[in-house]
This record gives sequence, C-alpha cells and structure tokens, in this order.
Amino acid sequence: MKSLLAQGKSPVNGPHQGALVDTPTGDNWFLHFQDVDAYGRIVHLQPVRWENDWPLMGTGVATGAGVDADDSVWERTWSVNVMGSVYAARALLAHATPERRSRLLVTASAAGLLTNLGDAPYSVTKHGAVALAEWLAIHHHDDGLDVLLLCPQGVRTPMVTDGLAAAGPGAVAAEVVESLGLIEPAACADAVAEGLADDRFLILPHPEVADYAAARARDPQRWIAGMRRLLARLSAAPNP
Repeated sequence: MKSLLAQGKSPVNGPHQGALVDTPTGDNWFLHFQDVDAYGRIVHLQPVRWENDWPLMGTGVATGAGVDADDSVWERTWSVNVMGSVYAARALLAHATPERRSRLLVTASAAGLLTNLGDAPYSVTKHGAVALAEWLAIHHHDDGLDVLLLCPQGVRTPMVTDGLAAAGPGAVAAEVVESLGLIEPAACADAVAEGLADDRFLILPHPEVADYAAARARDPQRWIAGMRRLLARLSAAPNP
C-alpha cells in the first residue's frame, strides 16, 4: 500500500472529499474540500501530473521559457495558473448566495504583482491570475463569493529547489526567488490562516512585496531598469 496524501508534521490538513477529473483536452485536475474549522470548507482545484503511474496533485508549472516557448507550453501554463481558478469560481458561483457565502483562494505569486525573470509564461499567467481574482472580487461579492489572493514570493517547494538544481534559463528564475528569501510551506500556510481570519483580499507571506509593488507602480521606468540590471548580473554569474 502506498500513501498518496499524508499530513505528517504539517499544520495544514489535507483534503476531506474530492475527485480526480479529466478534461476533453487531456488535462487532469484534483477537486477537493479542505476543512478549516469555523471557516467551513475551502474548495481547491489543483492540477495533476502523473509519474510512474501515480498522480501528483497541486504541482505548479514553471517553464524557464521565453516568448519563443511552444504554444503547448503557453496553453498548459495558462490552463493551470488561470483556468484552474476560473473552473473553481464557476463551481462556487453555482451554489453561493449572499446568505450562504463561499470563499475562493486564488494562489498567484509575487510574480503576478511584479515579474519573474527567466520565465515568460509563468509571469504572464500569474498576472492573469491576479487580474482574475480582482475581477471576481469586484463583480461577485454581492453574489456571495469572497475572494482572497495569495502572492508569496518564494516558498521552499520542489518547483523552486528543482529549478535551482537545473542549468539554463530556468535556473535564473529560481535564483531570483532564492536570493530574495525562501520561506517554508508552513509559514505560507500560517499567512493564509491569518488572511482568512482577517477576511483580507491580498495575502502577502513576504510583506516586503507590498513595497516592491508600490515602487513599481510609482516609477515603472526605474523599476524596469533595475530589473534589467538584476537580470544582467544573474546571467553573468557562473553556475555553481
């Protein structure tokens, strides 16, 4: 017998009910509910990929690619980073009412507020996720849907650590995240719990991201010049 899901020492509990679904395009998704005590249940819709005939749920999509990435890469990244939240919103809105409200937590990234050097599909679609969360929060609050937006800067997950171990453009994106400071998944979960308790739209596990976003909005020209310098410095650094 093989365990697919185990809480272990994490303070974050796992799914309580759910199902594996596939789409006509061949994508696989895991739809499940998470019990959060007094807050009720949160609906999660997470992408699934298969390794050695076992499903891996909640896997992120980082490409390390530029605008020249194949269309299939762009489509897959869009499907995971944006359409996953579209599907979840549709499911919640079918049952939400002003008296019986539903909550949707959209997991984006600081890249959706800023950018992610070295990964165009990731950056673009995370901006799309942020825009979707804002649109839903504006248009469907009165319909009974409460939207929260999670934008962590860097969390120590395989998507980041595998990128650090790789060579090529993908390593640049991971190195930027690491240089700004990685937090553990439990710390990110704590930030989400606090955001739920405060009914806060924007949840920033890295508070400094708010300052970066403000600087970007205040002087986009200066911010872009600074990002160009950072990219040049990272690109010139030898791989360890």
